[in-house]
Amino acid sequence: MKKHLFILIASLMAASGHAQTFNLTVTNGYGSGNYTAGDTVHVWCEAIPDNAVFARWSGDIATVADVGEWHTTLVMPGRNVRLTANFRTIAPFSIQYERIKTVNNLKNVYSYFPPQYKGVIFLAHGTGSKAEHWINLFEHYQFTKDAIADSFAVIITEAEEITLNTDVNGDSTLRWSSSPLDSTANIDIANIIALIDTFVARGQMARSTPRFAVGASNGAFFSFSLATFLKFNGVAGYCGGGNNMLFRISATPTQWCMAKYDSHEEVGPAGNAQALANYNTLASRGIAARYFLLDRSPCYPERFGRSGSISLTISRALFNEFRANGVLDANDYFLINALSIIERVRSTPAQFPVLRISLNDSQRLFVLNQVDAMYADHGFYSDYNRKTLSFFNSILRGTTRVESRDAKAGLPKGFALSQNYPNPFNPSTVISFQLPVSSHVMLKVFDVNGREVATLVNGEMKAGKHAVTFAPRETTTGLYFYKITAGKFSQTRKAVLMK
Repeated sequence: MKKHLFILIASLMAASGHAQTFNLTVTNGYGSGNYTAGDTVHVWCEAIPDNAVFARWSGDIATVADVGEWHTTLVMPGRNVRLTANFRTIAPFSIQYERIKTVNNLKNVYSYFPPQYKGVIFLAHGTGSKAEHWINLFEHYQFTKDAIADSFAVIITEAEEITLNTDVNGDSTLRWSSSPLDSTANIDIANIIALIDTFVARGQMARSTPRFAVGASNGAFFSFSLATFLKFNGVAGYCGGGNNMLFRISATPTQWCMAKYDSHEEVGPAGNAQALANYNTLASRGIAARYFLLDRSPCYPERFGRSGSISLTISRALFNEFRANGVLDANDYFLINALSIIERVRSTPAQFPVLRISLNDSQRLFVLNQVDAMYADHGFYSDYNRKTLSFFNSILRGTTRVESRDAKAGLPKGFALSQNYPNPFNPSTVISFQLPVSSHVMLKVFDVNGREVATLVNGEMKAGKHAVTFAPRETTTGLYFYKITAGKFSQTRKAVLMK
């Protein structure tokens, strides 16, 4: 009987939801429109000014996934919502370029040390890339700028093979050496040590200065090795899983930012799985670790105006060109990655006049990088800038702990939260979940209008299985949202309540 009642209620709600939509208004950003209660909606800030960084989302933020990221999602409540993207003006800065002698050669080095900075982040490029890409490539530079704005110093250099333009180890690539963990046999580690010695001798940093590393692709592998060998305070790797043996000995808090549809031959699904296995290895050893998996996001007409080098008019024309050529689906998600778009342009050039004729080479590269970020393909993306910097800040505060991986990636074994949300709810539903480690847990219930109707948990909970009884007295049958947070993990679910 209850099953049939739930089906009837769900059908009625679906019918009424189809008829009634609610308005989302995004100020200083994109994503405005009319949506049904329960829809997951993407929102983005507008182009960030050169003299500013994204600060946070404000307004009706109860169901916003991450108020600190320029691109995030929210679950639409059964009411109109207003969101505002806020920016923070930053002091002018100039990144210094110089050539510094390391072990054997002069290195291209970019650096900036803010006044009273809190730590130094070493930034490592990917295979075949260069140090300057952290300055010249848009997604990379957004992280560089955000780090400086957050009072971190940055040091950027290049792999020895890039300096020599020579494939020293014969692997047909020019890249960092992530092994061995040795300051004599591994020239790239030795060169970083030499750079540290230089900056210490200049008085720009001290031996005790907190140190972090962020790397992309092969730079992620190198960053993991560097941080382990030199005992850095923390490390974050993008689209690089790392060597599984390394994380059996590493004591460095580590964050992975992977891409769900990574097509790189040396990463791909296997690399994502390896990153997750490495995360689990560190977490099982009690080392602070986080794992995020970027999923696809829809395109919007103004996306390619993000950098400021492309006008909004051209951006909208590009969007329409992609849509007209069938590379976007009905919801404006890219159906193919950037490489496939290049092949499509080569085979039918007349169909892509905006991409071919209206843009210069650097603008085309920017557009294709944006496509891969939206497609969740291999590369570096700025969607997790705040997550990475927050991770480093929590390390400095001493508040970092083993945390779950991203909700979009699913939950790691032993951290059962979302799978145990009963649906439909009844007046005495038991909500069960399991924590792999002790965490501060908050479990709240919101009605369809976004009003908080119950706080079921708010406090520290020990590792293990837990059960919470939901016994509402004044709530009525209908749609509700449940939001649970454990450490940095947060997830919002919708469910029907039957009384």
